[in-house]
Amino acid sequence: MKFNIVWKKEDSIALALSTGVDSIVLLDLLLSKYRDTYKELVIFHVNHGFRPQSEEEAIFAQSLAEKNGLRFFKKDLNLNDVTNNQHISQEMLAREARYSAFYEFSSQSGVNLVLTGHHQNDNLENIFMRILMARAINHRIDIEEKLDRGQISLLRPMLEIRKSQIEEYAKLKNLDYRQDESNFDTRYTRNYVRKEIIPHLKNINAGAETNVLEFAQHYKEMQDYIQASFEERLARMDIKKEQDKISIAFEDYEKFSDLEKELYITTILNKELDIYMVTRSAIKSAIKQIDKTNRNISLDLKENIKIIKEYQSIRIVKFEKKCYNDKIIINSISSQEEIYSFAGSQILISENNLDADYGFNKEDLPLTFRLKKDGDRIQRGNISKKVSRLFIDYKLAKEDRERVPILEKEGRILAVLGLTKKLNKEKKYDYYIKILKG
Repeated sequence: MKFNIVWKKEDSIALALSTGVDSIVLLDLLLSKYRDTYKELVIFHVNHGFRPQSEEEAIFAQSLAEKNGLRFFKKDLNLNDVTNNQHISQEMLAREARYSAFYEFSSQSGVNLVLTGHHQNDNLENIFMRILMARAINHRIDIEEKLDRGQISLLRPMLEIRKSQIEEYAKLKNLDYRQDESNFDTRYTRNYVRKEIIPHLKNINAGAETNVLEFAQHYKEMQDYIQASFEERLARMDIKKEQDKISIAFEDYEKFSDLEKELYITTILNKELDIYMVTRSAIKSAIKQIDKTNRNISLDLKENIKIIKEYQSIRIVKFEKKCYNDKIIINSISSQEEIYSFAGSQILISENNLDADYGFNKEDLPLTFRLKKDGDRIQRGNISKKVSRLFIDYKLAKEDRERVPILEKEGRILAVLGLTKKLNKEKKYDYYIKILKG
């Protein structure tokens, strides 16, 4: 079996060893046929803690490293509890946690070239996932053979090898590996693509897989050309760059077509802020909302990414906001209007009272949006009422009760947004809160 060597003979390399068949086959090849292509091989292993088998897989990975005299670096996580508590995509959480662990391993080992077992079938999955999920990426829909990310470079030497070839090799060499049974659960979108779409491509056209891969390459080449031309144009513009904050004059932004606005935002996210997990739909929605208002406005592109129209400029800001799927802490208001995406709702904070649910002043900050907890109570006049009873009074469906935004300050519930209103009509507040949709 032949793969692409994307490192130098004097390089030290690390293998991200999951103990699945792909990484086990890659390990075997690196220890045999490709033994003389590198200076040192070390093993990185991340125990995500998702499954009961995770601990045994970590022990197996360490035993392979010790057997072959390889330095071994392991990180134990407990992501199952985190996803349950924060309702974050398991795949997204695992990916970000892996990168974080790889950075840590790289610092400890002095090795920054990290090999993964991605193969041709993974590449096909990725192409379909990025198209179907409308992910905003830099200029490609396939997996990159080499991807520089922070202090490490991810290398995928097996991208031209089919999954069937890997499995045949493992069988021929009688290799021991571990099977992740969750990979067969088609309730997960990626697994559905893997099991129900890709195997049937050849029924449409014998060369369908090749055609998809060639399309992705052609798409990349076209996007490279468009991107390079657009970046030349940006280089002639007055774009102000501070740490985690990029701004452009609004009059320059206005001259862009809708497509160019999308290109601009995506370029800033990818090239300047190293952000890739923002959907195209989120970007297009932000463009539309900015275009239809003459007022200052602040919009979430992602939990910690905002695009802000203010003082005749457009700013894209990456910031450390305490923001989770079950909690947002508002420490300050930076524009006349801000919109937060939270638990399926859009929450508007505005200087104008547009039939608002709640009013507050600057000195009331910080405030917290969160989801309900057992035992929650809200003060209504002289009466303290259970929030659960309030849901019943409003005949709120059980599934909807889990998504109702609750406004809190220092442990005291101020409002159950969408159900209660607390406004003194005789008083002028600095800011007003209103649920736009839920």
